[in-house]
Amino acid sequence: MNIYIKINDELIKISNEEGFKNIINLVKNNKLSQIEANKIFQLLEKGLKELGGMSDE
Repeated sequence: MNIYIKINDELIKISNEEGFKNIINLVKNNKLSQIEANKIFQLLEKGLKELGGMSDE
């Protein structure tokens, strides 16, 4: 399954580790703020927890 998010009119594939690196690179290239990236990661983590895919370890 492929999962994409749209950031600044650009589709970013986040269904693998490379996708998370892409988000980090957007921050490094000043195309995305660190606060926005943190919100994306928090939402993804929340969704996984709701699905039972992650623990709080």
